[in-house]
Amino acid sequence: MMKHVFFAVCLTFGFVSFSKAQGDTNVAKAQTKTELVRAKETGVFVFEIPGRTDADIQKSSKYYTHYFTVDFDEGTHTATVTMVENNKENRVVIARFLISSGMRQVMVDTEKFTINQFKDTYLL
Repeated sequence: MMKHVFFAVCLTFGFVSFSKAQGDTNVAKAQTKTELVRAKETGVFVFEIPGRTDADIQKSSKYYTHYFTVDFDEGTHTATVTMVENNKENRVVIARFLISSGMRQVMVDTEKFTINQFKDTYLL
């Protein structure tokens, strides 16, 4: 009986650990709220995109070159997105890029946003 309880506890702990690890690789970290206001004005956004390679990011970003360019530093997992033409219609496409890069949420300061919430709050 104790073996079954121990196994169940270990299995549950394993699933929780795996889920947390998976979730962390699907959350992009954005600039601070203040920096995002400035980014909206300048058209240069910076995101930390965990668990991705330069090849992954280049594959995702190649579809959006009419809207922005992406420079990715694989060592820091930092993507610098520079708008070709900085307007709200083009900034919204950043949300599609984040999704195509496997992101499901964006962390701003200590708050997590869905991609749609992030778009509505910081890109429009």
